[in-house]
Amino acid sequence: MQLKNLTYLQLSHNNLHSINQNMLSSSCGIKFLFLENNALTDVSTFQCGELEIDYLFTQDHNLCCFVSGASVCTAHRPWYQYCSRTVGNIPQQVSLYCISCLILSMNVASIILLKRSKGKMFDKTKAFQKIATRINFVDLSFVIYLTILLVGDLVYKERIVLKERQWTAGPFCFTAFAIALNFWWLSPPMSGFLSLSRFMVVLHPLDTQFKESSFVRKITTKIALSVVVLSTCVCILQYCFAKMPLNICVPLFDPTGLSVIIQIIVWFTVIQQYLTCIFTIVLSIKLTQEVTKSRNQTGAAASPQKSNKPITIQLTTLVASNMVSRVPSGLIFLVVVYKSPYPIDMILWTILVIVPLNSIVTPAVFVFTTARKHLDQK
Repeated sequence: MQLKNLTYLQLSHNNLHSINQNMLSSSCGIKFLFLENNALTDVSTFQCGELEIDYLFTQDHNLCCFVSGASVCTAHRPWYQYCSRTVGNIPQQVSLYCISCLILSMNVASIILLKRSKGKMFDKTKAFQKIATRINFVDLSFVIYLTILLVGDLVYKERIVLKERQWTAGPFCFTAFAIALNFWWLSPPMSGFLSLSRFMVVLHPLDTQFKESSFVRKITTKIALSVVVLSTCVCILQYCFAKMPLNICVPLFDPTGLSVIIQIIVWFTVIQQYLTCIFTIVLSIKLTQEVTKSRNQTGAAASPQKSNKPITIQLTTLVASNMVSRVPSGLIFLVVVYKSPYPIDMILWTILVIVPLNSIVTPAVFVFTTARKHLDQK
């Protein structure tokens, strides 16, 4: 049936769960569409911005995404909820694929090389292998977080607009929240411990516990258990008292400003990240001074210089990686706590590009140093 002269369509209070695209396309002259007090959960036949009407009357702000930009929608849509898929636009989706593959490939390559080198290096590298491998697994946890976002994006697609409450209050989003929180809280202390171990190996090359695998395993296990217990308690509180404010299920952004839990998480994360950066910078400076002092004392002897130079380069690279990744991301985390509105794209790019930098550079350093030692031993 063609109703080309129909301009006013009243569908309010009908408990509708879906709208057929053909119904509206056959009535192309509609100017006023009333959809108040319905339970629409299926408009999968529509694309965002497809409905060409003048006025949409609804209480569901998510439906405003399906009308064109020139239309008037009576529902007020919060500034932080965007009319797109979970991961945003196509460039952001491509970045998600690329970053996930980079983190996965670099960390898996690092683990394989470190495992193959077991028993083939000097004793001082066995402890390093233990720390490096555990850092690799921490970085891989961020890939799991990104994978959950990717699966959610592929499953819901544009329907995330109407399934938003189901997604953000569901177990998958909270699982992603918990994994991301563990990553953010576990990565800095592991990096700090690695830097400390490198420094102690140079400072006390013969009698330091940091060359013992059992000591390193004990400390890293305590760090991991402490973080897991603390983050689990926080996740339980968040699950009981609040839903995720954003579709990306990230524990460091609360555009509503209502979650005290997320504000505490942000401050704890930023302080932890900045303290780690300061700590690693201080160790790097002291390590450089020790190497310079050792070189001056030995004169032309090349042995100390040759053995300490790779560790110095390794630590300096890790410090630079921490600075590039953690300093700007921490600043963004703090700014968005107290300033709104802010571009949601900025949040997405921070999660997809800035945060993962350290998870790519660190295993790359492990791969380079391990491969180089293999070549030196041949």
